[in-house]
Amino acid sequence: MAKRGRPPQFMGTKLDLGTNELQEKRRIDSTVEPLDLCLKRAFITENQHLSGIKLRWLHVLRHGKPTIQAHKWAPSSKSANSRLTYSVEEDEMWMAARGCEYNMLLNVLKETNSMTIVCNICIFHYRPKFLGLPDNKIPSNTLETLNGKARAEYVYFMIGMHSLEQICNKIYGKRYAIN
Repeated sequence: MAKRGRPPQFMGTKLDLGTNELQEKRRIDSTVEPLDLCLKRAFITENQHLSGIKLRWLHVLRHGKPTIQAHKWAPSSKSANSRLTYSVEEDEMWMAARGCEYNMLLNVLKETNSMTIVCNICIFHYRPKFLGLPDNKIPSNTLETLNGKARAEYVYFMIGMHSLEQICNKIYGKRYAIN
């Protein structure tokens, strides 16, 4: 039986077919999320990366996405009127448990004075000074090259990510860790 469709082509190296501007942005990693960029540049470990993603997920469950978005709305099956609500029924106890987890993670970050920088990077996609600005051609990769504010951001971020990793390992145990 013959295969249908276009025959496969050998692409060789991965071609970037975007515009010149988009290719340049991809080259300097300005289209990558800051948390992923921290992992890529080995500022954080994979477990710390997962902890940051967990924090973001819990924030989205509690408050919704921090960016502009479109919702798929459907009439509620509970109400007779035409008021629009989410079509998915959420389990109240499950949501309450996730809310407690979120508050626990935030309290740990507050204790280490790193809540602002960790939340800005993990949740709100703030690009910290220690990663370099998106239009900067040579981003900072080593602690020795960082100046005052960038070094302070880096130190508080690392303290916060370490404490976040510790509490996530304590809460979720072996099923959470990558090792």
